[in-house]
Amino acid sequence: MSVVLPIPGSFTRYSTRFVDPALGFASAWLYWACCKYLHPYADKFFFHVKNIGIGAFGVEAVAANYCIQYWTHAIPVWAVVLIFIFVNVLIHVMPVVVFGEVEFVVSTLKVLVVFGVIVMCWVIMAGGSPNHTPHGGEYWHDPGAFLNGFKGIASTFVLAAFSCGGTEITGVVSGEAHMPKFSLPRGIKTYVFRMVFFYVTSLLFIGFVVSPNDPALVSTTGSKAPFVVAALNGDIKVLPHIINAIILIAVTSVASCSVYISSRVLQSMGEDSFAPKIFAKIDKKGRPTWALAFSGLVAIGVAFINAGGGSKEIFNW
Repeated sequence: MSVVLPIPGSFTRYSTRFVDPALGFASAWLYWACCKYLHPYADKFFFHVKNIGIGAFGVEAVAANYCIQYWTHAIPVWAVVLIFIFVNVLIHVMPVVVFGEVEFVVSTLKVLVVFGVIVMCWVIMAGGSPNHTPHGGEYWHDPGAFLNGFKGIASTFVLAAFSCGGTEITGVVSGEAHMPKFSLPRGIKTYVFRMVFFYVTSLLFIGFVVSPNDPALVSTTGSKAPFVVAALNGDIKVLPHIINAIILIAVTSVASCSVYISSRVLQSMGEDSFAPKIFAKIDKKGRPTWALAFSGLVAIGVAFINAGGGSKEIFNW
């Protein structure tokens, strides 16, 4: 539908046009405010992908703080959030092409890093790390592949859904995409291959080099992504810092996407009279100025919740 009818708002407007305005109204506002339940350690996994909506901006601020804590605890949370907000505001005050270029560069960087960590896992498995400890699948037997039984398997679906969310972004950006009839199918058709390579392959190999009951995976201090733990356990000195830096860049990118998508959905709601008409206005550079400003202000408020002591309780609400 996005290929045939590429418009801002995508599926929320298709709901209005082809089903019922009530469905379009509900889906648009829910998508704008979307904040999925945050697993206590969800942000410590490398594949922190796009769960879009204003609520997601605050979640990414949590992740950014974890990443900074990996290096130091000297920087207060409010300072991390402030820098995080400044970077994202800087991206969105620029012409929209800047946002596109940033996402292209970050995506390319993540592809290279994922390929690199898969190679790293192979090397560690073969005993090529500095501590020369080979791994032959011993963790599949001790403590075992199904450490927490059915409950453990079921809980992974929460993280899997969290990580795989955001595929609908391809449709939402169709309203501003160049030649959507050609670019959208090309992007969508590669999705299954990206799933196999980025998720299944890398997580399969991480299972060979990191024990599921490694205490570093559930540490409450700093970011302990499984790939960081693998490098640390292999006595690889510099790579954990590089991986953590990439995680920090990735979560900043996700936050930027949440503001972008939310503002476009709000702009489409303004056009459909589901929100004040002022949000429908677009400036000469193609940006929905008022929708972007309002979404950004709400996102900043949500992000600063992290500076308070009751942030976890609020996000659970």
